[in-house]
Order: sequence, then structure tokens, then C-alpha cells
Amino acid sequence: MTEATRPESPVPADGTDPDAAAAGRLRLEINDLCKEFYRTGGERVRAVDQVSVDVHPGEILVLLGPSGCGKSTLLRCVAGLEQPDRGRMLIDGAVVYDGEAGTMVPAHRRDVNMMFQSYALWPHMSLRDNVAYPLRVQGASRKQARAKADDYLELVGLPGLGRQYVSTISGGQQQRVALARTLINEPSVVLFDEPLSNVDAKVRSQLRRELLRIHQELGFAAVYVTHDQIEAMGLGTRIAILRDGGVEQLADPVTIYEEPATRQVAEFVGEANLIPARVTRVSGEVAVLDCVFGEIEIAAARLSGSAADGDRRAQPAEGAAVVLMVRPEHCRLVRDPAGGGGANSWAATVDATMYAGSRTEYSCQVGTGQLTVWELATPHPLRAGAAVRVEIPREVVRVVEAG
Repeated sequence: MTEATRPESPVPADGTDPDAAAAGRLRLEINDLCKEFYRTGGERVRAVDQVSVDVHPGEILVLLGPSGCGKSTLLRCVAGLEQPDRGRMLIDGAVVYDGEAGTMVPAHRRDVNMMFQSYALWPHMSLRDNVAYPLRVQGASRKQARAKADDYLELVGLPGLGRQYVSTISGGQQQRVALARTLINEPSVVLFDEPLSNVDAKVRSQLRRELLRIHQELGFAAVYVTHDQIEAMGLGTRIAILRDGGVEQLADPVTIYEEPATRQVAEFVGEANLIPARVTRVSGEVAVLDCVFGEIEIAAARLSGSAADGDRRAQPAEGAAVVLMVRPEHCRLVRDPAGGGGANSWAATVDATMYAGSRTEYSCQVGTGQLTVWELATPHPLRAGAAVRVEIPREVVRVVEAG
């Protein structure tokens, strides 16, 4: 029987949606979720504010935002460690929370596993038994659980260490054990609560690559909380930028970085030059604006937002105030101050130079404003006081705010 002719199936009493589960479209679905807390003195704080997101099979959804934005609270709501106040959540088609219906499935009955920042390994158990524990809880025999645990220890790069104890291995190895335990019983959704924040930068980079490899091999669905923007960009299929409990932007990493939907996203993700400007004229495909550097040209279509925004705005009229964004690495620095010229090319003076290994960061005085320019590191970086020209290609300028 085809999908088109298949009769509708009623939702069973356990809350399972057979259509969603059969299609495998969503591992996690969150609709209008709210969670409030009350501080001493009665102040109400909405930690999760009408959040609606979903996670597809094989997808890593990264929750990224400043401290206090609600990302950890949202993750705990999915895990069942916090009870929301309103909204609805489904895991693999099964309703685990419904505020209107009064449904709240406890954490131990949800098909999710969580990897904590603190590892949470048991010191009295061998590594093999730590990893095997979820299978033992589900009723697997000791022999079956240990055999699969050895396979997963090998998967995370710890072959032959099953008989060791937590005290005999490094922090990075402990994190690998925690990862193996989180994945071994193949939950519908894996939850990560800043799992790499307790290791040093080099180990964190290695573990990030390992996690990406394992994800590509197993294809699990995950929600991943982090403060680390490199981690978010490298691991995320999509990134949800959270601000004040709500989702400011939800998109793939390239769109988040190159096409920020708001000024707040542009300021939070990476480094950005934000340039107040005023529209002076629009001629065909080019818009001309006045800013502290002088005249600047941008693609006229940018005044109405980008195709990635999903919410195009009315084109600002002549005289309207806007805020432009240019990433430092998209600016060009010309060492001959007499060279260049043309549109979006201005005489400048280097105010400060900072060597950062793979690049050199310059702070330049352009007109009455400041512009940060990043350049791939060279053997002879410019010194403060050097006269240069700065150029900004028209196609890299974004409008992140229009009044």
C-alpha cells in the first residue's frame, strides 16, 4: 500500500506518532517550549522562551550562545532533568512532554543518553564495565554487554584498555570512555553538555576530530551545547544561536557566519566590523551609502536581507539608517597607499598590530572610523603608523540592521 493510500493511524495511548516514527523524519521535535525560574525576591526569568527546533536523523544540532542564554536549560528539558512550563516535545515520534495534556515522561524512560562535562565515570568499575553499564540496565547479558563495550572502546581509540580503571587513564581518555558509554545502546538522541571543556586546547582539537569521525561512522542524532565557536562550526550540521531564552537564528554554520540574521548574531559569532551607514542612492544592482569611511558601495539586494534570512525586509528608502557588517578577513590591505583606488578603497593608517600565529591582526584608522583587518601572517608585518589603503569588496558587505 502506498503512502498516499495508507489510512491514517490513530495515535496509541503511549503517545507514539506512528507516521513520524515510520518516516524517520525527526529524532527530536520541540514546539513552543517555555521554562521559567523565579529568583529570590520574586523576579521571573524565562530561561527558555517559546523555542521551536527539531533534529533530523544523523544531524548534530549545536546550541550556541552567551552564558545565561538558556542553552543548558533547554538541553536539560530534553533530557527530562527539568520540567518545562509550556510547549510540547517528541522524541522519535513519542510525546515526552505536553504542557496542555499534562504529559511528562521521566528522564529514565526517554530514549536519550547524555554526556556530561564532568565525565561521570564510576571509579570502582573497569572501563569495560563503565561502557557496558547502559546495556546491563537494559537487560543484556554480562557477556554480550562486555563484548560490545570492547567494540566501542576500540571505536573511540582505546583498544585493549577494557580492564583498566578510571584512575589509570588521562582526562582525554576518560572523555573517550564517557563517549563510548553514551553511544553504546544507540539512543534516538545523544545529548552533549559541553563535553570537551575540561581538557586542554590540543586534546580538545583531537577529540573534536574524533567525535566528527565517529559521528560520520555511526550517524547518530545529537543536541550539542558548547561555548566554543570553533567546536560549534566544526561539529554542527545546524547551529541554533540562543539569546535571552529564544532562538535568534537557526541555520547551517556557513550561513550563521556569513549571513547573520541580526546585529546580535554578527557581534556574537566570530569577529565583525559593524559600520553605521545611511543610504544615499540605489542605482540598478548597486546601493551607495555614506559611512565614517566615506562612500561605500554594496549589492542593492543586500538592503532587503539575504536569501538565507528567510525573512526579507522592505528595502530601506534613501536616507534610511542601516548597520553594515564586514568580517576582518574579508578586508584587503594594500601596502602602497597610492595604489588601489576606485569604489570601497580608502587611505588608512595602521594604529596597532597584533601577531596571532597564522594571521596578523591590524587596527586601522580609516576616515573618522576604525576598521579591523586580518591578513595571513607574513615575515614582515606592518608596524603601527604605516600608511596603507584598505579595500572592501562589494560582495562581502552584509546589512545586519535596518531602521
